[in-house]
Amino acid sequence: MSYIYDKSSNLTGVPSIIKEQIKKHHQQNALRNLENKIKSKLQRNFTGIRKAFLTLDVDNLGYVRCEELAKLIKYATDSV
Repeated sequence: MSYIYDKSSNLTGVPSIIKEQIKKHHQQNALRNLENKIKSKLQRNFTGIRKAFLTLDVDNLGYVRCEELAKLIKYATDSV
């Protein structure tokens, strides 16, 4: 049996296991798209991993904090 998925649909009558699989599939696609946007942004703006890391680590703690990564993600999604 096949179901047609429409984002505006609530999938009435579709078994919950299939609803969960559809939701998981869309989440994976969203993450993959975000990953591609971030990669593209980094490739356009940085010539190497070290330079990208040093730029993203704005407080010089030696690691990229969630807040710093969130800024990159927001910028990547706003500008692509």
